[in-house]
Amino acid sequence: MRCSSLSPCSVALCCLVLAATVRAQPATPPAARVALTVTVTDAQGEPVSGLNPQDFTILDNGQPQRLVSYAAYDDANKPDTPVQVLLLIDSLNLDGIEFNRVQQGVEDFLRRNQGRLAHPASIVILSDHGIDVPSPPTTDGNALAAKVENVHTGRTLAPLDRFIRSISALASITQQETPVPGRKLLLWLGPGWIAFPPALGASVYVSPFSQTSEFNDIEVLLNGLRTAQITLFGGFLFAPAFRSAPILPPQSPGKVNSANLRLSTLAFESGGRTLLSESNSNIPVADQIDQYLKDAGLFYSLAYVAPPAKPRLPYHSIQVRIDRPDVTAHTSVAYYDPPGIAPAAPGPGAIARAPETPPANDAATPQPLESIPVAELQRRMSDARKKSDEQIAVDLSSFRLSERLSQTLFASLRRNMPGPKSRQALVALADHSAFLDPPAAEIPSTQVPAFDEQQRIWSLTVEYALHTINRLPNFFATETDTEYKITTLEKSILGIKRAEGPAWSAFATSSATIYFRDGKEVLHPESAANSAAQNNTGSLHTYGTFGPILATVVGDAVRNSLQWSHWETGAAGQEAVFAFVVPKDQSHYEVSFRSLSGTEKVTMYHQLAPYHGTIAVDPDKGTILRLTLHADLDPNLPVNQSDLMVEYGVVKIGNKPYTCPLRGVAISTGRGFISSQFSLMHIYGPATQIVDDISFTRYHIFRTDSKILY
Repeated sequence: MRCSSLSPCSVALCCLVLAATVRAQPATPPAARVALTVTVTDAQGEPVSGLNPQDFTILDNGQPQRLVSYAAYDDANKPDTPVQVLLLIDSLNLDGIEFNRVQQGVEDFLRRNQGRLAHPASIVILSDHGIDVPSPPTTDGNALAAKVENVHTGRTLAPLDRFIRSISALASITQQETPVPGRKLLLWLGPGWIAFPPALGASVYVSPFSQTSEFNDIEVLLNGLRTAQITLFGGFLFAPAFRSAPILPPQSPGKVNSANLRLSTLAFESGGRTLLSESNSNIPVADQIDQYLKDAGLFYSLAYVAPPAKPRLPYHSIQVRIDRPDVTAHTSVAYYDPPGIAPAAPGPGAIARAPETPPANDAATPQPLESIPVAELQRRMSDARKKSDEQIAVDLSSFRLSERLSQTLFASLRRNMPGPKSRQALVALADHSAFLDPPAAEIPSTQVPAFDEQQRIWSLTVEYALHTINRLPNFFATETDTEYKITTLEKSILGIKRAEGPAWSAFATSSATIYFRDGKEVLHPESAANSAAQNNTGSLHTYGTFGPILATVVGDAVRNSLQWSHWETGAAGQEAVFAFVVPKDQSHYEVSFRSLSGTEKVTMYHQLAPYHGTIAVDPDKGTILRLTLHADLDPNLPVNQSDLMVEYGVVKIGNKPYTCPLRGVAISTGRGFISSQFSLMHIYGPATQIVDDISFTRYHIFRTDSKILY
């Protein structure tokens, strides 16, 4: 979900809600770049170095794959981003005696070598309250050991509750670590959990409901571990309910065995191993940690491009073979289409992360749309009536304009469209261009005004935004919002449907009555109720467009980078256009969105975002005629685009002319959530863009009539 607001006093600018649930799409995904971290050990379990690309053979679903990248890392050639170690103390599943042994062993490990760690490490504490990370990654082992001393056991929940919370915690860690660069070793210091229903033999019946639930969770965990570059080590081998021989993940829900969700199984499937051996009391925990951290110092990074799996069977098995005797490769053993999940927003208890690092994603980058000028659009649409309505819609959705499409030309093109689908695609195309400069031929060649003249124009604009706008009378108007998104158009010929291709289509329309009283904007109660109901379906609602937005943007622009841009010719004559940039510490542009704070909970987050944009004004009156805003968002956020354009013009209210909003466009791109009634968890779905085309009409003076009755 995306909400954006400008709030000097909690005044909202706009609120765009992406659908809270995005169902997995049945369409065949594109080829994906699959990145693997591989460790190789000899017969004694020691790391093997000196391997070359030709020593590796990768099989995806049994088919050999061509290596597209290769790197070998050791003490002499370390990765740019150091390997991070996550030491998870599982007080949720450890009993009292084992907890004390693990706690003391972790402290001993951290205090070795005078507390100097070879790799940055974090302490992660899992309890019945969730995940806690007391400090960011550090190589100061003594500081971390002091944190470990304060950890207490808290095994109070029933086995089923511990299972659900443990699985959710592991998924949450993968989501939080996905945007963080570099490899991570997650050492889960605990026995693991009893998977439900317990796999005690072929005679145990597992319902289709449970099979689907567990399959979804396995898919989330394995994809998440690989995408986040996490190698998992975990589990004690001391009881059959926790232990299982290495098994491959299921290809479909019908092949699920609950042993697939055991910690020791997931560790093997991620390229790791069971953490502590069967004779737990005879091997110091610190020594065991040292043994597995050898994986952090010597490993290989490989990548290949794999085609999609078979339709309706998203499973990919992975095998890495080494052309040498008595060596074993350890890496992810499988993944499912799509190969990655999106990052979660930072929240309480989140693993420390690098906020400026773009999300890790192995999915192939889509090809950019063709960019064409307005004149080329006119040429291509000159024979629009010779094609079907659906085909023109697909054509219009296959490119973007490099210049703004004027309303006059838009109206002319719209009249020539053969049907409603092509007209809808044309609206979306024009809305995308609304944030661009007009064609060069439409920009007057007037000289740049002198600095004093620029100051004069801007002072009129400030006066207009702060004072003149407040003199609007009490009135009410209708705001109509039509939402567009990409869908697959179909054409029916003799009852047989044929897909024409992706095209922008209108999928929802809503209306609201807005009242402006005593200088304040008020949404009609019935419209507010409808607005709240539509928040789950992707509606956009603008607030403050009649005044507060202008005063806030003008105030932000004045205090920061404001400069002359160019002249334009508008409906009322010449317009002066200024550009501005507002940094985060000066911004009142609030971006709100839903994000995962764990895997069972979707939480609303609010962040002030830096932004930039333009303001077009009447140079003689200072009247604001056009406003564009582009939020400069952190690429790690689930929402990565939040743009707004509002055009103002003269309307009559009570037979007097006033400048009010006429049209608006909002574009938002972000990730919804893939959820299932069967799964314990949510994950991020594919990025979705929504274009909102907004009109403001039916302006009426607001009066109250009274009669005295005798």
